[in-house]
Amino acid sequence: MRPTISRSELGHFLRLLAVAALLLGGIGMAISGGSSALELIAMR
Repeated sequence: MRPTISRSELGHFLRLLAVAALLLGGIGMAISGGSSALELIAMR
């Protein structure tokens, strides 16, 4: 039996994943090059 996930819950989970990925990517870019992180934030 597979647990049922409502559409809103799935959307919330995907949004959290996207935010986490953006934060991790921004941190990684800030370490390798500060200007890249600023560009990423400006593109959002």
